[in-house]
Amino acid sequence: MVTVKSNTVMKRLSFVILALAAMLAACQQEVLLSENESDNDVVIDEDIMPDVIYATVDDDNGTKAGMERYDAGGGTYRYHHHWDAGDVIYVFKGTKRTQYTCSDPASGAFSKGTVTDIAGGKSFTKYCAAFSTIGDIYVSANNVLSVYNAGSYIPAYGNFMVASSEDGTRYTFTSLVGWVKLSLKAPNKTITGIRIAKYDLGENYEGTMRYDFSSDTYSFDESQGESLSYSFSPGITLNESTATDIYLALPPMSFAGMPFEISFSDAPDVYLSTSNTVNITRNAVTPMAEIEVAYKYTTLTGGGIFNSELKNLAAGRDDLTYTSVDELIKGITLSLGEESPTPTDVNLASSNSDPPIYASFNAGTGIVTLHTSAHRVKLDVDSRFMFQNMKELESIDMLSQIYRSKVGETGNNMSGLRQMFQNCAKLAAVDISKLDTHEATDFTSVFFGCSSLSSIDLSTLNTSAATTFCRFLSDCSSLQTVDVSTLNTANVTDFSYMFDGCSSLESINFGSGFFKNDGILSLSCMFYGCSSLTSLELTASNTGSMYIYSPYNANFAYICYNCSSLTSFVNRIPGIVTDFTSAFANCSNLEVVDFGTLYEFTNCNYSSMYDGCYKLRYLDMRRFLFGYLGDTENNKNRYMFRNACRDAASLDFYVRSEETIITRLRYRFSSYMAADGFTTFHY
Repeated sequence: MVTVKSNTVMKRLSFVILALAAMLAACQQEVLLSENESDNDVVIDEDIMPDVIYATVDDDNGTKAGMERYDAGGGTYRYHHHWDAGDVIYVFKGTKRTQYTCSDPASGAFSKGTVTDIAGGKSFTKYCAAFSTIGDIYVSANNVLSVYNAGSYIPAYGNFMVASSEDGTRYTFTSLVGWVKLSLKAPNKTITGIRIAKYDLGENYEGTMRYDFSSDTYSFDESQGESLSYSFSPGITLNESTATDIYLALPPMSFAGMPFEISFSDAPDVYLSTSNTVNITRNAVTPMAEIEVAYKYTTLTGGGIFNSELKNLAAGRDDLTYTSVDELIKGITLSLGEESPTPTDVNLASSNSDPPIYASFNAGTGIVTLHTSAHRVKLDVDSRFMFQNMKELESIDMLSQIYRSKVGETGNNMSGLRQMFQNCAKLAAVDISKLDTHEATDFTSVFFGCSSLSSIDLSTLNTSAATTFCRFLSDCSSLQTVDVSTLNTANVTDFSYMFDGCSSLESINFGSGFFKNDGILSLSCMFYGCSSLTSLELTASNTGSMYIYSPYNANFAYICYNCSSLTSFVNRIPGIVTDFTSAFANCSNLEVVDFGTLYEFTNCNYSSMYDGCYKLRYLDMRRFLFGYLGDTENNKNRYMFRNACRDAASLDFYVRSEETIITRLRYRFSSYMAADGFTTFHY
């Protein structure tokens, strides 16, 4: 039975049952009985033991306590219980101990070997069996087995299994240990050992394992020591890209802050510690998270410095006022695990980071290569302006090569992604999946001016701390569709200019309840110039609303200005708005506007709100008070319906009441709307 396994090495622990112990049984020291144990004087008939027995391993709970890796074909590997040729089982019956050795691992057949007396005259009424890779097996009382090594405590744990049988021929073994699965990655490093150690917490990891057949109870005597050690010979060579699974057998108990000290053949030891208590369960596997070890890490400098240093390098270290400096860099890639072939004085690692990151520039191709001996490179938490104004930049391969990086930091002026890709006009695609943005607050102008960006996957962005999306995707004029349903807007108050200038944008997936903040201040110019959008429905969660607390300054101004293909606008965000200036001006195909539960502050601005909405035929503003409308035109509400409804047959207008509001409102109508019978008011 293999004790410690990996994807590349099947390693039995060094503790095996000593054949010498069986040959010299008469010389062994009799194990003293505890105070509550007594000899059994009952005479037992000695059954004749069979020449061959058959052993299987219990797997009724779905775990794989044996953990032997085998090739299932097609590059697939699985784990199952597996005996190894030469494995030794001891069967106890009467006063005799019979040794059986595995002769056919496939069938689980074991052949009879040496028969000896059980030390101290102990005896068993049933067929009881044990298998151990830990140490020798001793009888400490009638029907009780103990495992320890010649009276000394055992420094490591392998498998210890027990079984009973009615006929003495067929045995089903149950493992008494638990298993920890480590999934490790390392850059071609070979592990020679793993030590589990915890100091100053009173955790005793060593002791004696006992099993009482008469009561089917397991116990572990924690007696001394605070470490467990595993040695691998030959070592286990880890892979850089695919995790190697290593299984460690442990006594079932609670380990406070499970620690691992990993030794390598050609690298310093690595100490890893988990913060949580790990409970090892008998005959079950406890998987640990995938762990990377023996890697060298380094961090790039902040975004602004990175930007200026690369441009400076590309321009030949000339003054940055060089007119074409923004047009020199076409691509940025990262070369990991190697020293720069010609190190320059441009070290782009952060001031407290090691090893260095050197940059080289190929003027012929326009490619910047970052060279470092590190295996992992992270972005700085302040990555603002990182690629800003690199107008010829076509590819940023380095972003798919970096390690998962936190950008943005709570409590500091490190907004994370602000203007990170601004004006990268040639960038058609970008991978942002490695950016950990859970603390980033400011997403202003992240992709502003990325006019070649045809698609963008935002699903990996954690925007739970975001407060603004101002100009987030402004002027992404090649973008045809975008899914923002995964963005968390719980803290966002500013959506102004978010899609401004996205002239090719045909659809936006908001999902359900996109607007979540109860204090939204601005949607001004949010869809300004989105001339390909045909319909919009703004959705809110049960908490989302335009700002309803004083001061009332929530803004809808220019929200859909120049959306010339828009036919329908439906608002499902409740609350109060103070400014609708030119909200739908020049929406020449707009037919339906439904504001739902939204209403306006008394001192609201309606100037040119529907100016140029030639096809407007349905308008629902039933919550509006129109409190500021007067009998004369003024700057705040002039031209509200100028040129509106020119190409419509009629207008259904849903309003709050037929008070003098309607009379005053007529002063804002175009001549088409003012015609008798054209506008039907619904109260």
